[in-house]
Amino acid sequence: MPIKKNISVLLLSISVVLTSGCASTLQQLPVRTGTINTTAQSVCKEFKPNVGGAVVGAAAGGVVGHQIGNGNGRRAATALGILAGALAGAAAGGTEVNVPCAILFITDDDTGEKFTTKAKGQWKAGMKTQFSVKSDGKVVLR
Repeated sequence: MPIKKNISVLLLSISVVLTSGCASTLQQLPVRTGTINTTAQSVCKEFKPNVGGAVVGAAAGGVVGHQIGNGNGRRAATALGILAGALAGAAAGGTEVNVPCAILFITDDDTGEKFTTKAKGQWKAGMKTQFSVKSDGKVVLR
């Protein structure tokens, strides 16, 4: 029995680590308003998860999780196994594809600071946009 408890704790720990990245600190960043000075066409990489991999991963994770514990513990372990398996399967089978995007050159309307970022969609010089700047200097459009 101690091995099953250790595996349950391990699965729970993995699920906490996987889902902790979902919490966003973007809400804490100040929102700036800027004007797009110029744009340039570019290509951005976009990750496309694999649906088939997610299904297979979920099934395998559910089977493994179901082997752990009993009663409600078994149900929880099965659910965590399904979630972890689906995430792992989608990521493992996914691919990066090139998609068209634009390089935006933005000037902060209040400070005059200049920023550069890539974004999908139709962008033109003179457009107003709202954005935030993360601690690492990356621009996040709002």
